[in-house]
Amino acid sequence: MKSLAGVALTACLGLFACTIGVDPSSQEVSDSEDLPPSEDGDGGEDVDVGDPEPLVPPADQPATPPDVTAGTFARVCNATSLNQRSGAGTSYDVVKVLPGGSTTKILAVSSGWYQNDWNGSIGWSSGTYLCPAADPGVTPTPGGDGFASTTPTRANFLSIGQASVGFSYWWGGGRLAAGASPGTCSGACPSCTHGGSYGVDCSSFVAKAWLLPAALPMSTNLHPYSTSSFAGSSSLWSTVSRASMQAGDALVYRTSTSGHIVMYEKDDPWGQFWSYEARGCSYGVVHNIRTAGSAYKGIRRAGV
Repeated sequence: MKSLAGVALTACLGLFACTIGVDPSSQEVSDSEDLPPSEDGDGGEDVDVGDPEPLVPPADQPATPPDVTAGTFARVCNATSLNQRSGAGTSYDVVKVLPGGSTTKILAVSSGWYQNDWNGSIGWSSGTYLCPAADPGVTPTPGGDGFASTTPTRANFLSIGQASVGFSYWWGGGRLAAGASPGTCSGACPSCTHGGSYGVDCSSFVAKAWLLPAALPMSTNLHPYSTSSFAGSSSLWSTVSRASMQAGDALVYRTSTSGHIVMYEKDDPWGQFWSYEARGCSYGVVHNIRTAGSAYKGIRRAGV
């Protein structure tokens, strides 16, 4: 993971969206979830900011990108995030926020607005920030057994991550199961409202994906570790240099008021990287391209 060293890119390259990566301690965000430790989701330890959502106001201007038609796929480009609305226009409610670099299936087109299906969430997005993309279904899926995994291997970590995509963000919660209703999240955490019985936040997601014993079984609501835990020392994981990151490792930061953790998959050619993460209330669990500021450190699950 040689391209992760140093600070995150601040310019978009190629067709990929730019994620403005800065050290969390210096971020100025209009809707940050950072709160004092006493107000967080697990009794004062994990202030899971969810990357805060969004880094900049999500894009919302209609246009018609070439080669993006009904039945094809598009990638969020030229923006860090993109609103998915209940109708074709800015007067409609936002139902989801698509992360920069994420791929969505186009269902219909209307005056520069594109109805799309992103991990089962259907809504309308502006064409200004959509670029043609290949069908993600042609990409080989990682090996492993998904939620049925029992052995801590890199393939299983990624398989669990892939199976988790689409589940809701649940502040202080941690429960996943094949075929389960993904749940919902609304509002700004920790005052967010979770609906349903399944979902994860950033730290419970990594704990489940890493098959850490205290986080199992997968289908039981358990949240034994926080970003504070992962940023500290443990016999279950160790610090690794960002230059030596491998698939299934994680990146974590923790300050006195906030923290976040993501699972690393691979670099992309433009100096960013693919990750699985429980990104925040508006996102849920996503597979996306992102950057990580210098406050993030690499950690590796023991035994792999």
